[in-house]
Amino acid sequence: EKRKYSRMSAKIKCERDVRKWVTKEFGDQVLWVEHASGGSVGFPDCVLLMDQMCWPMELKYGNIKNGYWSGWLRSAQRMVGKQFLKHGVKMHILVGSEFEKVLWLCSFEKYFQAGEDDKEVKMEPVSCRLDVVSALSKLPAAKKLCDGLS
Repeated sequence: EKRKYSRMSAKIKCERDVRKWVTKEFGDQVLWVEHASGGSVGFPDCVLLMDQMCWPMELKYGNIKNGYWSGWLRSAQRMVGKQFLKHGVKMHILVGSEFEKVLWLCSFEKYFQAGEDDKEVKMEPVSCRLDVVSALSKLPAAKKLCDGLS
């Protein structure tokens, strides 16, 4: 099956550009918690609604080096992420970088395993909606749900 990649029409220069990409790729499958950057304390920026599941996403802008992000999350974001994880909800970070032709995705779980702040976190490249869906569907929680439905 041939994969269809969307080209980013403009370089990612800030978090707002990441938001535009998510809106373009997911349309009505994205529920915005924050209608603008900095609009909520700790809660994820948006929730992707796919395959009878909800995927909370924190959007970030930052530098990626060799597939690793060395960004950070605010204390309130870490607290909310831990609370989500405690109850089995997988939250993710989607990072845009000016010097990359793709966005980068990782789970909060990976972020915490890396040591939270000032640590390099391994990210997965995503360049289109299909990549994001594919990455999320590989997670154990999604696989378990999908297996139960078949």
